[in-house]
This record gives sequence, C-alpha cells and structure tokens, in this order.
Amino acid sequence: MVEFLQFLVSAVFGFFISRLIYRKWITEGKGKILALVSSIVIFIPVSLVTLAAVLAIYPKLQIMVAQGERKGQIELEQRIEAENREIDRQKRRAAYEAKEAIKDRSVMAGLICKDFVKGRLKSPSTADFPFFDKQVWKTDGQKYTVKSYVDAQNSFGAMIRNNWTCEVEYLGGEDSSLENWQLLNIVMQ
Repeated sequence: MVEFLQFLVSAVFGFFISRLIYRKWITEGKGKILALVSSIVIFIPVSLVTLAAVLAIYPKLQIMVAQGERKGQIELEQRIEAENREIDRQKRRAAYEAKEAIKDRSVMAGLICKDFVKGRLKSPSTADFPFFDKQVWKTDGQKYTVKSYVDAQNSFGAMIRNNWTCEVEYLGGEDSSLENWQLLNIVMQ
C-alpha cells in the first residue's frame, strides 16, 4: 500500500509538470504533437525523480514518526506516573488527616486549658496546678472538657484555690500551639 502511494504521488507530480509544459507550448504555438511528445518525455523523468525523492525521504519520515510516537508515549507515561504519585500523596494525606481527626488530644487539652486559666488569674506567675489531679473528657470530635483546680494569689496576696472547668476545641495544625485551639467556655469558682 505504501509503495502504491509513493508511486501515485510521483505520477501525479509528474503529470502536473508535464501538463504545465504542454499548455505553455500550446499557447506559444509550437504544435500539439511536439507539445504532447515533450510533455511525455518530461513526465517520465520527473515522475522517476519524484519517486526517488519520496523513496529517499520515506524512511526518514518513518523514523521521525516513530520518534514522535515514542516521545508522545514517554510523555504520556510520565504524565500517568505523575498523576499516580499525586493520587498516592492525596491518599496518604487523607489517611493522615483521618488518623489526626480521631487522635485523642486529652493531655494537650489539659495543658492548653491551663494556659487559658492562667490568663484569667490576678497573679498568673503564682499559679500552682496539680500534676495529676485533673479530669479530661473528649466530648464530641475534637472537643474536650477539662476539670481541675489551681492555687494562686488573689489581689490581696493570699493563696486561694480556684476550681475550674474549661471547654476547648482543637482546630487542626500543631496541637501544642495555643492558636490551634478555641476556648469554648471557662468557668472558675
């Protein structure tokens, strides 16, 4: 099939060249027979030269097409690989976020509530929190209720024990950072 197309291209090209010469000679008044013979004589070599050129170029075209197809295939493989890496990254991120969403941050909620309580004291530098005596409940999702006491000086300098209950919600990010927690409620007695 390819050989037939190559021959067809050369024959069509030769035919058009010979027709141009034939018309030119007829318009110049050289006679129909001379013009016909000249166009046939020109048709054969032009067709052969065109065929030779097509045959010489065809393998190079095949190589170029094969290289283009291979390059396109490589680009497609690279794009698929990049998409697969992105999908894997998203899956790992989703698994991490799911794990983080159910992670118990009770200890950190207790520490964060201590900071919120210190902010309410008259003399926060004198605050003395118990090491073990606190209760922490995980209420809903990442919401926590912490109940404990603090000994701190009042405005007269006397050490007073204040019972407190604090409700906080973890918003995401580094859980040791106060900015990533929201104070929902604090009651001091």
